[in-house]
Amino acid sequence: MAAKFDRGRAKIYFSSNFLKNHIFVGNEGAKKQAERVFQRRGEKTSTVLCLTKRELIELADQWVPGLLEHTKILSSGAYLLYDRRNDSVGLTRGGQIFGRVSTSDGLMDHDAFSDYGWNEAELDMRGYIPIASPKTVLAVRSRGQFKNPKGGSQIPFYALSWLGGREYVRGYETYRFRANNVVIFSTELRRTVYAKTDVRGVDVFAFADTGQVWGDARSVTDSFVIENSGFSASNWHSGVGGGVEYRHTRHFGVRLEIGHSNEGNAIYLSMTRGF
Repeated sequence: MAAKFDRGRAKIYFSSNFLKNHIFVGNEGAKKQAERVFQRRGEKTSTVLCLTKRELIELADQWVPGLLEHTKILSSGAYLLYDRRNDSVGLTRGGQIFGRVSTSDGLMDHDAFSDYGWNEAELDMRGYIPIASPKTVLAVRSRGQFKNPKGGSQIPFYALSWLGGREYVRGYETYRFRANNVVIFSTELRRTVYAKTDVRGVDVFAFADTGQVWGDARSVTDSFVIENSGFSASNWHSGVGGGVEYRHTRHFGVRLEIGHSNEGNAIYLSMTRGF
């Protein structure tokens, strides 16, 4: 009788239940033993991956750059901030423009070198338009972040632009979508329902967010990667919702927001006055 496969002999690198049950990593002997066990169980080869550590690293480097590496990144750049917001009385009015450019490169760490390098630009514009009185304001925001890999270099997955969460399209989980580039548009109608002082009060608001990510340098042949490589008029992700906000000072408040998207509902609690 063949020895029973011991999961303890194969190191599991992943946290999700699917990957824990379907991807095993160990030495060459443990890999071959796992493959025999899965074959006897009749497991489909497409549902189980048995890898050596070297094979896992090679796979991760191609499809999830930076996942299994301790990479040092050197970044430099400059930014410009033009701030004409006025929140001295009631809701914020005016506008703000933020721009940033930077360049990033992976650094040599002992004998390992990570071929990471990219240039990036970011533009964030916000406007606050009073409607009839300072107690009602239409807040609008547009943000774009664009990252261009240098030559054949990659961008670590944790440094990619992303979409989803309280600040970047509500109604989705934080970091729900990732790619080289992102654009986001947000609109929020705010109304003060209780004013204790010029600054302190309670507001209600309704919002609509939309955005998309695109750009992928991992492959020039994989159909899934190619599909996500360009900006598309049909690839928008949107969310709507509303909430309540308590303004305590000009810069501090507490917000409770509920967002809805095609993937369900999401609730956000934060100590902020929003964008």
